[in-house]
Amino acid sequence: MDEEKIADKLECSPGNVTRLLKKAAMLHGVTLKDGRTRRSQLEEKQMETPQYKLIAEEAAVMWQQGVSYNAIARKFDCSDMTARKAIRFNYESQGLPVPTTATQREERRQKARKLREQGLTDAAIADELGISSTTVRNLLKE
Repeated sequence: MDEEKIADKLECSPGNVTRLLKKAAMLHGVTLKDGRTRRSQLEEKQMETPQYKLIAEEAAVMWQQGVSYNAIARKFDCSDMTARKAIRFNYESQGLPVPTTATQREERRQKARKLREQGLTDAAIADELGISSTTVRNLLKE
């Protein structure tokens, strides 16, 4: 019987059961087996593929399209840190340098300037880049 079932029967915590079993083993001179499995001995350390690996490719494509970490996280129902980890994993697994928000902003700035040179308005640039016209103005000021 495992310690949780014993704890349920005795109406106490599993920690108390562990302490009682260790004490009983010591009093009777018996070696108590450690029921844990060491992670390093497991063939597969993780049973399921982590979410960041599952979404990595699609998240990286979205990032390249200029989508923010938060928007990527909302799409995949995860945290922004998971989205960042997914993008980092995708780039590193391909041997590419990991992009940052600074590089993404610089790319947007360059696109905005090129579109401005073509005569587009702030609103048209905003529509093209999928950002607000205020962001367009701020990018063009920099």
